[in-house]
Amino acid sequence: MTKRKLILLLLLVVGLGLLFFTVKKEPSVLVEHQFNNTTIKIAYHKNQAASLHQSTKEGTYPLPKIDFEINKQVLIDGSTLKLGTYHLTLVPKTQSFKVLFNAKLPWWKKIFNTAKDSTEDQSVLTLEVPKIPLLKEVDQFAIYFENANGFTLLIISYHKTSLAIPITTKEMI
Repeated sequence: MTKRKLILLLLLVVGLGLLFFTVKKEPSVLVEHQFNNTTIKIAYHKNQAASLHQSTKEGTYPLPKIDFEINKQVLIDGSTLKLGTYHLTLVPKTQSFKVLFNAKLPWWKKIFNTAKDSTEDQSVLTLEVPKIPLLKEVDQFAIYFENANGFTLLIISYHKTSLAIPITTKEMI
């Protein structure tokens, strides 16, 4: 192989690598909620959420990857979560969900990080939230907010299950 071909091949590999790591897929669903000078943004891919009904066994439904961003420190179910962007991971259990808020790593750290970002070791905050059974099965994965008695509830519904995560700020207590 000539020196020129080798250089072109190297440039092609570097260019494709940069394209792979810098092109960011835009989520198809964005949910934003504001309360008490706090903004919460949630993003997830609808195509991941559409595959929820692929499985037939209770508790094995795949959940989409959810990005959770806050512009101010909040209290989630009484525990402090600092401002930032997190991956919200839901782990179904028999009577509850384990909810993990994992620090979102920049792309260059993901290359050298061998641990999965859904593990409890990477979790900034871990909660156990009870399942709320729904009377009627929902057709698609849904995330929305409701204000109730001085705090906000993050509601996540899918299949025949829902969960409610209370969120507040110190000013609201």
